[in-house]
Amino acid sequence: MSRESRRAARRAAKRRKNKALIILLCCFFGIILIGFGTVFFTGYHILDLLRSPEDSEHLKPNPDLIAEDNQDIPDNLKGTFEKGDDDIARNIAYGNTLSDPDVFTVILAGYDYGNHAKENYYPRADATILVSMNKKTQKITMVSLSRAVYNAIPGVGNKRLNMAYAYGGGKLLMQTVEQNYKVSVDNYIAVGFESFAKIVDIVGGVNITLTQEEYNALYSDIIAAGISPHGAGAYRLNGEAALSYVRLRSIDSDRARTGRQRNFLTALLNEVKNISANQLIELINQILPEIETDLTKTQIISEAINLPKYIKWPMSQDIIPYKKHPLHNIGGTEYLLIDWNDNVYHLQKLLYPQKF
Repeated sequence: MSRESRRAARRAAKRRKNKALIILLCCFFGIILIGFGTVFFTGYHILDLLRSPEDSEHLKPNPDLIAEDNQDIPDNLKGTFEKGDDDIARNIAYGNTLSDPDVFTVILAGYDYGNHAKENYYPRADATILVSMNKKTQKITMVSLSRAVYNAIPGVGNKRLNMAYAYGGGKLLMQTVEQNYKVSVDNYIAVGFESFAKIVDIVGGVNITLTQEEYNALYSDIIAAGISPHGAGAYRLNGEAALSYVRLRSIDSDRARTGRQRNFLTALLNEVKNISANQLIELINQILPEIETDLTKTQIISEAINLPKYIKWPMSQDIIPYKKHPLHNIGGTEYLLIDWNDNVYHLQKLLYPQKF
C-alpha cells in the first residue's frame, strides 16, 4: 500500500470514528424529537419532565477530573503548547462570530460519569455535536467537534473541549464553542450515555455478537446482568450489559471501542424501529428526565410542529478539525492543537454558506 493510500485509510478511519459518535447522539436526538412530537399530541405538561439549567446550578467541577486535566506539560512539548496558547489568543481576538436568523444551531452534548460521583459534580462531555438547521438553504448540517481540541474555556483557561462541560455544564460549553469556533449557538441538549441503557431495557434488549476477547473482558458484567454465559457468540444484552459493552476499551483501542459503539447502535436501531406506542410512552417518561436543555417549552413545541418538514431536508456531516492534526499525549490524555483560522473558516462556510 502506498503512503498516500495509508494516509487515506487513516483519514477514513478517523472519519468513521467521529461518525460513530455523530450517529450515536443523532440517533438519540431523533428519539428525542419523536418524543417531542408525541408530546405535542399527548400533553404540554409532560415537558416538565425535562431538566433545565437551573436543576444543575448546585453542581460543581469534579476535583478528580480537574486533577486529571491539570497535568504538567513535558519540557519537550512546552514550546508547542506555548504556540498553541498564542494561536488560541489570536483566534479569540480577531474575527467575528457569525449568526443568522435563518440558522438555528443546537449543541448535543453526550456525557459519561464513568466512575465519578454524579450527585454533586458536572460530568465531562465526551461527545459534542453541532446540529444546525438552515431555513434558508433548507439543509441540516451536523458537525462533530473533537473532544481533544485544546481551546479556551471562558473563566477557566486553555483546556480540552470536553472539559468545558466538566467546569460549568451546558451553558459554559455553549460559551466555549461560540468563543473559539466563531459560530452562534442557540441552545443545548445534554444527555448521559447511561440513558441508552434505559432505552435498551425498554425495547427488551439488543442482539450483540461477542468475540472471545470481548467475552473474557465482559464475563463478570454478563454474570452481574443476570445473563447466562456461554462463551463467544450471540447474546441478547440488557441495558446494563450493553453499557459495559460500549464502554469496553481495556482489551484493544479506542478505535475498536467506537466499532463496538457502531455495532450497538445498529442493534439498537433494529429494536427501536419496531417500538410500540406503549413502549414509546414509557420511553418518554423515563428518558425525558435524563435530558437537560435550555430549550423552552414553546421552542420545543414549535420544533415538533416543524419536524415533518425538517426530516425531508438533506443532511450532511463533517468533523472539526476537518484535516488530520497530530495528537499530543500527556499522561495518557490526548490533545489536539489545531489551525484555528483554517478550521473556523471551514465551519462558518458549512453553517452559513449564504454569507460566503
